[in-house]
Amino acid sequence: MRFNNCVVIGQARVIEGRKAKPHVCTLALNLEAKEEKDLLIRFCPVFKRRSLFPKRWSYVSFIGTRKNKIHPTDKRYSSWGIDDEHPIEIFPEKASQSERNQIHKLLLGSFLPEEKLNKERRSIGIMIPVKSMKFKWFDDEGCKRHHKNMDLYHPDKKLMLLGKKNELDGRLKNFKKTCVAWDVIEAYRKNNQITLPHNNPYCLIGNVLNYQRSWVVVAILSAPDGYIDRYALKKEHQLSFT
Repeated sequence: MRFNNCVVIGQARVIEGRKAKPHVCTLALNLEAKEEKDLLIRFCPVFKRRSLFPKRWSYVSFIGTRKNKIHPTDKRYSSWGIDDEHPIEIFPEKASQSERNQIHKLLLGSFLPEEKLNKERRSIGIMIPVKSMKFKWFDDEGCKRHHKNMDLYHPDKKLMLLGKKNELDGRLKNFKKTCVAWDVIEAYRKNNQITLPHNNPYCLIGNVLNYQRSWVVVAILSAPDGYIDRYALKKEHQLSFT
């Protein structure tokens, strides 16, 4: 399937494994989607160098295939492999501010609780935090092993995001999720510090391949004022490009 008009909205840090080449789990908005379930897609390009990679708000085009060489066990609806014979095309322009506002509207309008995301076999979702969130580092043997043995940079601890989230039905639930957002990890690698957006933050989450009913934070975005209440927390969700 050809995706002609997508915009990158979030990326996990570069990941490598014993069998998988270094790659970047990339979340994008499919602007040609006719139904809400086709709006969010996930694909994992092989990493070569940063200059060859799209950044957030970049427009891209690629041919998706259900044969996923990087993650052959990922069978969720929103996940796509990449046709090796047709590399990703990255367009020079990025989304304008008005286009980004429209993208926030579409993203927030797709908000569903995790139980519904799992039931519908989605691989991407939105998480709406309530009040403040915080980062916290936790000791983790797997992270220590990767930090020591892998060629690419891996933190030697696990970064978690903690807070309360909205469940759409008026309930609030505590959350504690691993954060793998590329820009967050890079900020820590370069400056030894990380910060959260101050204005109207919300999270893009992706399911974990080995534990597919679990979710991690792939990106943290900042919505325009009023958008979360207007589009994510309304009672009825409708896909609209107007």
